[in-house]
Amino acid sequence: MELGPAGQRFPARLGHGYARTESPARTWRMEHGRLRGDWNFAVLSVVLDRFDRVNEMLGLSGGDRLLMETAQRLQAMLPEPSVAARLNGAEFLVCLETTRNEAEATKFAMEATEAFREPFIWRGQRLTPQLAIGIATADAAYGHPEDLMSDAESALAHARKSEPPGVVCYSQGMREEAHEKMQMEADLERAIRTGELVMYYQPEVDLRNNRIIGFEALVRWKHAQKGLLPPSAFIPLAEETGLILPLGDWGLNEACRQLVTWRNGSRAELRGTRMSVNLSARQFEQPNLVERVRQVLAETGLGPGALRLEVTESSLIADAGAAVKTMRSLGDLGVGLHMDDFGVGYSSLHYLQRFPFDTLKIDKSFVQGVVNDRESHQIVRSILDLARSFGMDVVAEGIEDADQLRELQSLGCPCGQGYYFARPMDPRAIDAMMQTGSMGGSELAIAAQGKDLKSK
Repeated sequence: MELGPAGQRFPARLGHGYARTESPARTWRMEHGRLRGDWNFAVLSVVLDRFDRVNEMLGLSGGDRLLMETAQRLQAMLPEPSVAARLNGAEFLVCLETTRNEAEATKFAMEATEAFREPFIWRGQRLTPQLAIGIATADAAYGHPEDLMSDAESALAHARKSEPPGVVCYSQGMREEAHEKMQMEADLERAIRTGELVMYYQPEVDLRNNRIIGFEALVRWKHAQKGLLPPSAFIPLAEETGLILPLGDWGLNEACRQLVTWRNGSRAELRGTRMSVNLSARQFEQPNLVERVRQVLAETGLGPGALRLEVTESSLIADAGAAVKTMRSLGDLGVGLHMDDFGVGYSSLHYLQRFPFDTLKIDKSFVQGVVNDRESHQIVRSILDLARSFGMDVVAEGIEDADQLRELQSLGCPCGQGYYFARPMDPRAIDAMMQTGSMGGSELAIAAQGKDLKSK
């Protein structure tokens, strides 16, 4: 048993599940329900969303004070004899009494989220907390208190997916989904340690002469049961759980190591190529990012001018001042900076003016409409004109057919990538492609392939 900030005792959590040790209070409430048919209570799993960023803004003392105020606000709202307790981190558990059904529990949860819109003030800084709440209403089908608590947390996981975070009631299937997610997280952690992750590489091409100028590194997961998984199957989970940090660290090292192998190899056309590596928002926010990049370059022997780091707008939102400082430090190191998916964000121009990018990557949604969609065509033309005025390079993503290529060439787009040239491949496939003469000399002459698939 541990003590929460509001003074209540609560069950300790072990890993992802709850301890099976029965506390007298929890056992009594369930037994009371079974003996008297009194199931008019619900369990609410409550979390302060993005609390890690609160600690970064306010410091640990400010974060601790916010936790205490959260407990006080929750306790003040609760009807007797309800109780609230802190589980761990920024998670709280509420046993909400005198609630007859799911609708009443939801009404209370909505009132709680509204009450927390009142700003929290710490040493002159104002912060509006955001709550996410998962609800599980009690009934006779529950055999253990932990099952009720687990279902509330499963509902909480769904509540945190919305933007802004919301209130979700448990429904059939969430428990199984939560168990599957927990297993997937454990599998991913093991995969990072044991080498199940592999890096694929998609060529970036100079559209003026069809020569390979570099590669974009794209991670894949060779799952023992599910086969080869694309990034969309596990990157969101990695970002949510924090595993994106060791995953990203491995990916940066692996991509740099592979480029050094190609640049030092016998193929003359690969000796001047560059490598683009995607950075997640979590990676970009790490205070030691610049030092880590410098360390990887030193360990692998890759010159900084051969590395490009790709960043999306979402990576810059949390702390613009820190982002500018980080980017300038990377630029001073000699590393290139690509703005990924340019054109889809509402504030792309603002970011372009403020942040020191050297390359724009046109989002594939515009590239794939450049021939037949007038609006997409105009957007691509405008991005190219804008890049020229800023002295920036451009890479068009997602080129899938010859018509798109010709239109981009006519607009003066310098570089591109997509399945028309080559799909992402493992290093052996790229070596084989080069060795077997699929490329005419140093020119890329790969026939259109994989048109039925969506390319990067």
